[in-house]
Amino acid sequence: MKHKALSGEYQQKMTNTQAGIDRNGHIVKEDDYVYLFSIRPSIIKRLAGSELADVSSMLGKTVKVFDIYDNGQVWVSLDWIRPDGLSEIHAIAVDAEAIELVSNIVTPVGAAKAASTKLNGSN
Repeated sequence: MKHKALSGEYQQKMTNTQAGIDRNGHIVKEDDYVYLFSIRPSIIKRLAGSELADVSSMLGKTVKVFDIYDNGQVWVSLDWIRPDGLSEIHAIAVDAEAIELVSNIVTPVGAAKAASTKLNGSN
């Protein structure tokens, strides 16, 4: 599968074991799934066209925690498979009050199928 990254918000991926928190004070770690309640207006203002549509569509969905910076800043991502076979990925920084932990238990096949269904809006 080909990949085309369109995450203008994401500057540098850092691999670490840092944790962030959600709106209820629950610990959130990389690869957890969170429900996205809001997106920073400053992010929306900088986007246009398909990027704006894609990132806006993340609102109200369960998304994967992509990374957590050393300062606890949580980044979430969502990907789309386009008709041409390319996968486009967007990652955005989110505030603790914008997310709620959904799942931090990942099973190899079941979680991937469930997440795919939720991420693609087929719930």
